[in-house]
Amino acid sequence: FMTRVTVIGTTSWGTTLGVLLARRSIEVRLWARSSEEADLLQSTRENSRFLPNITLPPSLLVTSDEKEALADTDLVLFAVPSRSLRENVQRVSQAIPESATVVSATKGLERDTGKRMSQVLEEELPVSLKSRIGALSGPNLAQEIAEQKPATTVVACYLGELANQAQKTLMSPTFRVYTSEDVIGVELGGALKNI
Repeated sequence: FMTRVTVIGTTSWGTTLGVLLARRSIEVRLWARSSEEADLLQSTRENSRFLPNITLPPSLLVTSDEKEALADTDLVLFAVPSRSLRENVQRVSQAIPESATVVSATKGLERDTGKRMSQVLEEELPVSLKSRIGALSGPNLAQEIAEQKPATTVVACYLGELANQAQKTLMSPTFRVYTSEDVIGVELGGALKNI
């Protein structure tokens, strides 16, 4: 079980994952790209642009400071658009602890290279984190999950024990999490489903 989680990205999915975890009283830090956005979300306690009418729980901190967002974190969830994953990883990678598990919650392939999101993570993260990379994907509609409607997802990590820890951290009464060691299959399933 992971007690501190950092979500990179204030997208509808990133915000939903943060809310889901914070509702379980897990310490969550949601990283925003600008201090203006972080201040707005922190003060209004709502992401009205991407996730209207959902209150951000008290244990969710919004910050644009990557060191504050990633200090002593156990699990890092990247929930940014596929086109900007590489740029976001480059911005925060040096602040990620070596003991953290890093999971892509981004669906899709990198436009110019055709690479999967975990491949982008492998290229941009320090060597010490390469075996600690995973992917989260499933038939997930952010608004429905934030409204606590039943849903399911899969978290895959090359190391099964990390997938099991992430599962225990993410699971809730309405959000069922399965595990896998097939990172490639989970990513391709998520990327190809809309086609």
